[in-house]
Amino acid sequence: MKRTLVAFPVVVLCAAVAAQADQVVSYIPQAKSMAQTSWRPDAQLVTIQVAGYDVELSPDGKTVKPDNTPKLVYFHFYSPSDENDYLVVSQPFNFPPEQKDIVRQHPELGSMRSQVLRAWTTTPLRNALPDEFMSVNDAVALAQKSNLQADCAGTNANYGCADVKFAELHMYIVGSGQMLPIWRIRFGQDARAKEITRLVNASSGRLITNCSVPDLSQSTDRENLYLRCY
Repeated sequence: MKRTLVAFPVVVLCAAVAAQADQVVSYIPQAKSMAQTSWRPDAQLVTIQVAGYDVELSPDGKTVKPDNTPKLVYFHFYSPSDENDYLVVSQPFNFPPEQKDIVRQHPELGSMRSQVLRAWTTTPLRNALPDEFMSVNDAVALAQKSNLQADCAGTNANYGCADVKFAELHMYIVGSGQMLPIWRIRFGQDARAKEITRLVNASSGRLITNCSVPDLSQSTDRENLYLRCY
């Protein structure tokens, strides 16, 4: 079936959307099934958070480098029929070698889990993600090619300014109401201790270079996220 992409008038760098799902995407059917069978039949996936990025030692043990490997994903669900609660489903994966034997002996440590949260404990986002979007691995890879060196100028190389730390996917409102799935990739801090972030359009597979995410603490709308474009 032909897929229609919404036009997005921003300055961009291009990347191909992955043809095959990555590990994070492969967990979505199970997470949705868990949410809709054990919680609410109308549960909708509204947020994906990918964490656990770490560093690894060089063979000589003298330097470290980012491993670019996430190890934990959170799926956030909203139910139109129950606006008082939210469901968060978590899944650990990509266990390091020293933990794999433990997980084999105790499979429950690597199993998918869920937790119900009250609406006031988390941002009550309500816009469902589409069924298809750019994988987090491809989004991170694209963000890493976006001249991070310029942002990291003057920083200590050992502080991991250009190391990916976290990735999250939400629906954002752009312009006069256009809804788009956007990966927000967070890296380390620049020389002024400001977090470096990149935004990737998960629908078109393009890097967004002329928009920013407003400070949520200044927003009175707690149900929607907006992009400010220039």
